[in-house]
Amino acid sequence: MSRDLNLDVNRSQKEMKDLSNRLNHKKNCRTGKTRVYNKIQAGIEKAYELLRNNELESVCNEKLVTDKKELEEYLNLVNDELVIDMETTGLSVMQDMVVGACLYAPNEYDKSIYVPLNHTDIKNNRLDGQMDEEVVKGMLKPVLESNKVKVINHNLKYDAKVIKFNWGIDIKNIYWDTMIASHLLNENEPHGLKPLYKKYVNKNASEKDYGDYFGNNFPFNYIPLEVAKVYGANDPYKTYKLYQFQKKYIRMDHDRSDFRKISHVFHNIEMELLPLLIDMELRGVEIRDDFAEELRERMVKMVDKTEEEMDEILKPIKDLILDHEELERLSDNGKINYNSYDQLKYLFYEVLNLKPFRKYKRNKGWVDNLSTGEEILEKLKERESKQKDLVRFIDLLLKYREIKKLLGTYVEKIPKVVEEKTGAVHTNFNQIGTVTGRFSSSHPVYRINLQNIPARSKLGKEIRKMFKPREGYYMISSDYSQIEPRTLASISGDKEMKKAYKEGKDLYAQMGSRIFNVPYEDCLEFHPETGEYQPEGDKRRSQVKSVLLGIMYERGAKAIGEQFGESESWGQKLVDNFLKSYPAVEKTRRKVIHQAETLGYVNTVDGRKRRLPNMQLDNKDNYKYQLAHRQCLNSVIQGTAGDIMKKAMIKVYEDERLQELGAKLLMTIHDEMIMECPKENIKEIVEYVEADMKKVGEDLLDMPMKVDTEITNYWYGDDLSEEVL
Repeated sequence: MSRDLNLDVNRSQKEMKDLSNRLNHKKNCRTGKTRVYNKIQAGIEKAYELLRNNELESVCNEKLVTDKKELEEYLNLVNDELVIDMETTGLSVMQDMVVGACLYAPNEYDKSIYVPLNHTDIKNNRLDGQMDEEVVKGMLKPVLESNKVKVINHNLKYDAKVIKFNWGIDIKNIYWDTMIASHLLNENEPHGLKPLYKKYVNKNASEKDYGDYFGNNFPFNYIPLEVAKVYGANDPYKTYKLYQFQKKYIRMDHDRSDFRKISHVFHNIEMELLPLLIDMELRGVEIRDDFAEELRERMVKMVDKTEEEMDEILKPIKDLILDHEELERLSDNGKINYNSYDQLKYLFYEVLNLKPFRKYKRNKGWVDNLSTGEEILEKLKERESKQKDLVRFIDLLLKYREIKKLLGTYVEKIPKVVEEKTGAVHTNFNQIGTVTGRFSSSHPVYRINLQNIPARSKLGKEIRKMFKPREGYYMISSDYSQIEPRTLASISGDKEMKKAYKEGKDLYAQMGSRIFNVPYEDCLEFHPETGEYQPEGDKRRSQVKSVLLGIMYERGAKAIGEQFGESESWGQKLVDNFLKSYPAVEKTRRKVIHQAETLGYVNTVDGRKRRLPNMQLDNKDNYKYQLAHRQCLNSVIQGTAGDIMKKAMIKVYEDERLQELGAKLLMTIHDEMIMECPKENIKEIVEYVEADMKKVGEDLLDMPMKVDTEITNYWYGDDLSEEVL
């Protein structure tokens, strides 16, 4: 169910012949500059050259429609399926301009059409012979808002956002996204329309895309109409043919149960997600400008202070630095640039004369590894632990890099990408961004990835505090507690694990009690009655947690031992004791591995597949087999947890009472759902959100679920739950 968005979009320029004002935000459209003019001119000439040489592949009967009557006739023949693909000047939904609409409907007309709207000449004057955008919008509105018309496209979410933001039209029946379907049918292959069409529909077709001809940043409004007709009309036709191929397999009545399950995931999870993602991404999240600037100033001072401390450590060897031929040339009178790989390489391996580690390179054998990356620096710290100044210098260098990265990636960048038309920061939540089906976050223009903000580091938490709800709202964060261990408990059927959750006990403490043969209370971080901190209890709980997560993520005994400063044999003994106490977990792990070796894939509880073809290699020592082996159980657990989160988002979004109360989804970060909610309704909203989330997990896993909710005035702010509930 769609939610109303208050989008105040100024379209006053739409009727003007000169579209410069609507294009001026794009550097590539500022053709008053000679360099840009020449680049656009070359692109236009390239387009005509493609046309003259018949290099543009035409796979269908295409038609350029510039007449209202002709478009009306075409739309009147739309039965129950329509492919719509919007051409724009770029990838920014809110800044870029609609240039044309590509349509294909299977009917007796049997033509794929391109409707030009805002093509321009090189001086940004709108070309004659195009349809009026407002007229086309009015004609498409009843079609797109009809529940009878199944709308299909490749990357449908993008076009639906363009249509909603620019035209105010909600597509009623978002039916089939061929890009999402391709991911569910094979997550290991490229998901571009052209490669998929070539592989599954027409093996003689070209894989060349727009970017191959013109470059990815060439604005479509400069493409001549004759060329746009071919390119624009081809895509919806190819999409429809790919859809016809895919629906042979994604069917609820398929003979094979695995395809019926994939159909369930596609229709009832992935496609159901699209309306809420469209609304969530268009809504965006506001930031605290004053706090962002204060944080930026703090972090700049931290960078400067860290740099000064590193300079101080290197002072005694300044003469050695200046004696080095390359460093004398590259450095600033002996001052090292800590952002320069070359300068750091010379410093570590030639001035300080540290022995490099070795690495194997194909066709070269073993060579010196002169890296200054984090992994190598940590190894250097461990090996040279007696050199206190060196260890201190490396720690400062790693700290310097972390601060600089977070400063540039988030703190300085985010305030600059606040959308003027909404006053919020927007990103994309890619529902097929990972092979397990988990979300990833990105933005095609600004490259904002909210999921990668560190959650555990002090600076990461400070960065999250930049985000806030709108005026009159609280921000709530509802997080599934231990969703992955609960998933393992469910799929393994282990009675003791399930019992711990059903009795509301701490799973890791309960496990520790069995493994170490001590009372449950002695495996808790804090004593349940006195509240006193228990170092031994904390240690036991942490060890068990490490083993359980190690089994889920295929971490070996060596890694577990190293985590606690112990040997590999110590880690193996801990793992063996765990598996002895919880044999159902090991049995499940072996069962999943056997399935992968037999069928070449594993699957989530709902039926999402993770294809691991290298599990069927004969050589079990092959690194490809080993890599796939480590993904088996983890893919089942991660994928199932991801499915639960997606279904929970759908349930919360479609909850009519939550709609009435004004709850709005803002973000999803791993197992966390972040919303903004009117302050006066906060108590009831929290109750409904938690109930919806728990029900989804309990229905799928047959396990009690726990949801932790915090109410704040900004992300990672002080929890106000006791105060407002």
